[in-house]
Amino acid sequence: MASGFTYKAFGLNIKSEIELPELITSTFQKADVEIVFGKVPHQLQEASLKAARFEINATEFLLSVDDVARYYVCNGNKITIEPFSGSDNKSIGIFLLGSCMGAVFHQRLIVPLHASAVEINNQAILVSGKSGIGKSTIAFSLLQKGFPLIADDICAISREGLDVYAGFPQMKQWPVTLEKFEINADDYEKIRPNLEKRAFPAKSFTQKEKIPIAAIFFVTSHNKDDFTIDEIQGIKKFNFIKENIYRNNFSQGEQSALAVFQKIGQLASNIPLYHIIRPNTESDPVKISDLIIKKLQQQQS
Repeated sequence: MASGFTYKAFGLNIKSEIELPELITSTFQKADVEIVFGKVPHQLQEASLKAARFEINATEFLLSVDDVARYYVCNGNKITIEPFSGSDNKSIGIFLLGSCMGAVFHQRLIVPLHASAVEINNQAILVSGKSGIGKSTIAFSLLQKGFPLIADDICAISREGLDVYAGFPQMKQWPVTLEKFEINADDYEKIRPNLEKRAFPAKSFTQKEKIPIAAIFFVTSHNKDDFTIDEIQGIKKFNFIKENIYRNNFSQGEQSALAVFQKIGQLASNIPLYHIIRPNTESDPVKISDLIIKKLQQQQS
């Protein structure tokens, strides 16, 4: 078993040979996931999908990131890292807690949604959408209103029900976002040495391991000047969720595909979903967070 550091994140006990300071330390008898340094295979013997950077099948995932590391994830319980010469732990950790954890989730039949989540009135509010649409910035705006963070960018949905697991108390934000809230970006470390995005510790983080989902807000944009919010109905609910599964192409094998299909159906049948459309030229996180709060108040009245 890996020696070194022990953490709790996404409902999993994690034992790691690499320090991951953004995670919450924990003690436990048995690890769900072990992270070790070691040799990584150059290719999978049987890959159901091959792409430029990765290969994957139902139980294995192989990722290579230039100048950072090669990663091998297997059986949802072990991640092996083979760093390239000169790589740094921050860069290694970014891909470890991103794509590699995404592979862990799919292998463990835990469905991950590409979303950020905050806790409002003891329930989880998820903000989902494609990369760059502003979901983390909207969640950041809600944090500035005093709501605790649950997870940033990846939300692991529990296998048993309609709950989201707590991730870890850190967000990744660009300096321009911090400046909007009169926060000096220079006071915070870069997430990678060659990237301007900053690691921002959440001022408030949920104290619960998992939180029931109250609503999911999907954000897109259009070439108009107005902000709109409407409830999603019918088959569109299924499609919105499906399009925003984190690393959906990592779902390989019948069991994983079935788990994703069933969880999408469960969410679509039981959770209110809303579509927020913002102008292409303006992503006003405060305005959108106000829309979310107003809609929640209407939902609960």
